[in-house]
Amino acid sequence: MSVKREELVKDSLTLNLSRLYARVSELEERIESGREDLLEVYHEALREFRETFREFVRTRLRSFAEETMETGIEYLAFVTEDGNALILEGDEGRVTAPVKGAIAEVHTHPGVCLPSPQDLRTAWHLLSKGMLVFSVYSTECYFSISVSGPFTEDDYVNLLKLSNEVKKARTVEEYLEVLKKTRFEGLQVELLPP
Repeated sequence: MSVKREELVKDSLTLNLSRLYARVSELEERIESGREDLLEVYHEALREFRETFREFVRTRLRSFAEETMETGIEYLAFVTEDGNALILEGDEGRVTAPVKGAIAEVHTHPGVCLPSPQDLRTAWHLLSKGMLVFSVYSTECYFSISVSGPFTEDDYVNLLKLSNEVKKARTVEEYLEVLKKTRFEGLQVELLPP
């Protein structure tokens, strides 16, 4: 791990993310025990989590994305179940840190916010372990892969395939074409303005 600077954040957004994560977990357990009538409430809780995390990214990471654009140094932020968020400075062109126990993660990119094949393999791993949002943020855009329903075996396989397919893309257009062709059942991919 090569972290130079770190900032701990605990605010209304991170505490709300913690509360929503607990709600999603509770709903998952109840649905697994046969309460299929809660699926709509579950999907709404996931949507609210996704939107709240996007707001956290936009309010807390904007200056870090601007710094990444200027210097190439990337930053990683993640929120934990207890409502703490940690923002870590990495190196030029990369940032790595253990994110065990994280419920959502974002890291900055210089320029375009499309994840690298390695980023997608990391998303594959973290989302399969219970994280709800994996995202990349830049001054140009916001990319996220988030849980939108039960994470299926097909989602797991298709995310790994996506990682392998984007390696072949030589342009942003080719990359976006690969994204369009990839289908998920329990994951949602978003590419939004910053």
